Amino acid sequence: MNAKQRCFWRCVAGRSAVVLTAIVALGACAMTSEVFLRSDGSGTTSADVSYSRALMALAQEMVGLEGDGDLGSDALHHRLSEVPGVTVYRAVSFREPRMEVVVRFEDAADLLPGVISITRVEEGTRARLYLDADRAWRLAQVFPVLNHPGIRSIGPIENAQTTREEYLSMMGMFLGPDGAQSLADSMIVVRIEVDGDLISQRGGRMEAGAVVFEVPVLDALLLHEPIDLEVVFR
Repeated sequence: MNAKQRCFWRCVAGRSAVVLTAIVALGACAMTSEVFLRSDGSGTTSADVSYSRALMALAQEMVGLEGDGDLGSDALHHRLSEVPGVTVYRAVSFREPRMEVVVRFEDAADLLPGVISITRVEEGTRARLYLDADRAWRLAQVFPVLNHPGIRSIGPIENAQTTREEYLSMMGMFLGPDGAQSLADSMIVVRIEVDGDLISQRGGRMEAGAVVFEVPVLDALLLHEPIDLEVVFR
């Protein structure tokens, strides 16, 4: 067993509600986000993560999870509310087998500075999301739960040198082979609609007047390669 796997099992043995629940959620879940974007960078976004009640019950039984406790919906709501120009309509995490966040923003770039950018180009407005291992820490500024040591142990900051095969093997110790495969198959789906005409996109596909991006969860957890998504519209 390598050092990464030993660390993983120490987290399990320590009955870390955050780590186990995050792993269970990722093991069998659907992650979707819908974004409406205007040319000035304002708009609304919702994110929804759903997972099976059976897995939620297992997590509660194993770690004594009650409500959303350490999973930080209050901290998430507070952090988002501190961002200038952001109004939080809903921020609920794991009280039910689901996490949901709905916000309105005046500038999308304020949600994740250094990761999301809104620029004016000759064709109109370019919205870009660029996330690599060096920028991963910025996510924790918005989602405080990501600062938990156990969560960091399964994220990109501490897995830069972990291969995909090693990572799935580590997860398989808790999730089992079927759970690890479910994790490997899980996708983050982001659908972006714009107030105007779509000109071009990179990293996704046009679908019914919107751009749909699908990012494998493993790509986001490991960030061996940057996630680079872009929409140009006017």
